[in-house]
Amino acid sequence: MSMNKVRNYFERKNLKYELVSEDGLDSIDFEHRGLIYHIWEFEDNDEKGAEANLKSVDRMVDYCGDDFEEKIIELLTALK
Repeated sequence: MSMNKVRNYFERKNLKYELVSEDGLDSIDFEHRGLIYHIWEFEDNDEKGAEANLKSVDRMVDYCGDDFEEKIIELLTALK
């Protein structure tokens, strides 16, 4: 499994989420204030990242680089 930092964030905050792992990559779905969010991890040409609809529920955005999990956690924190 990967996206350890993101999964740990959900566990620390005691937030409910659904996790699917396939080929060593994670997919996380969760609901917040009636909206459905999705974080989908990918690996493209040896670059890891994730696609998520955390900024806008109807639009997916790619987060790449070694710090993609930190970027996602920052957005998760802002969902209050």
